[in-house]
Amino acid sequence: MQNNLTPKEAARKFAENKIKQGYKPEGLYQYLLPNGKPYWRIRLKHPQTGEKIFWPMHQTENGEFVLKEPKFEGKKSLYFSQEITNKLNETVLIVEGEKCVHAALKLGLLSTTSGGDTSAKSADWSILAGRNVILWPDNISGGIKYMEEVKEILLELKCTVNIIDVCKLDIPEKGDIVDYLESHPNTTKEEISDLPMIEFITSAINNDEWPEPEPIKNELLPVEELPPEIIPEPFREFMVDAAERMQCPIDFIVVATMIVCASVVGAAVGIKPKKNDDWLVIPNLWGCIVGRPGMMKTPAVNEPIHLLDNLQDDSKKIQDEKLTDYFVELEIYKANKEAIKNQ
Repeated sequence: MQNNLTPKEAARKFAENKIKQGYKPEGLYQYLLPNGKPYWRIRLKHPQTGEKIFWPMHQTENGEFVLKEPKFEGKKSLYFSQEITNKLNETVLIVEGEKCVHAALKLGLLSTTSGGDTSAKSADWSILAGRNVILWPDNISGGIKYMEEVKEILLELKCTVNIIDVCKLDIPEKGDIVDYLESHPNTTKEEISDLPMIEFITSAINNDEWPEPEPIKNELLPVEELPPEIIPEPFREFMVDAAERMQCPIDFIVVATMIVCASVVGAAVGIKPKKNDDWLVIPNLWGCIVGRPGMMKTPAVNEPIHLLDNLQDDSKKIQDEKLTDYFVELEIYKANKEAIKNQ
């Protein structure tokens, strides 16, 4: 792409086709190489589907803009790395993604990221050595895994690490600091450090010593009994009778029967989760029964399976009859064919 464009103009040129497809530009984020030369990350998002696109972009030696990362000698720099090195005494909030960094900066928080949820190990975190840091994971398994990787790296760098417990915040699944601040617009910089934190042991890493072993508690929380009234009426009498005869929890019979019925339905029923999409999901059900030895787990599972066996036996009889009729018709067909040939 022409070298007479600004980075913003080049990014819009690259995104032109995606913008025509409905995607909206959400950010152009500048990183710095160790030599001070910039490169960028382009962020696009589709307002209807929620799909996000991230493209790296850099400028070659001859000034041409290209959609790829520059060559790195060593690991990649963190976002806003220069500001972090200039403010050595401030706590650093680490988030996932540049948009979250800017949300934190608006509160006056010193913040950074390595990029997406797979970028932790490829980034250079050494500028945070010995610093106080707070990690804010996205409320999704990938985001939590990303922060776990960051945590391990920072503990090796002798950082003091705190992790915000996003499960205790009223944010949606996949939510992040942007979502939290939208629903809590009056949040202040000081209130962030008062949010609930996850407790974890650091002495084994920081002091090179294992902590004292903790006792394993063999305690189970009480489980509410399954009331027969919530069982669909066509199955209720069968399930209650089976549980009483076997003297086992009715839960065992219910779970096994539900899975047997689902196997009969098979792929005949599908779900289309999206209103404006033809994406079809076949909901295969799986079940598991957990109990101590002697609690009649196997007989409880076998009881509804007998129903499936009966269906299979009936189907086999019908199939055998159809197969017999087929072979009779096949012999008649062969005989007629041979007679026609002889004629």
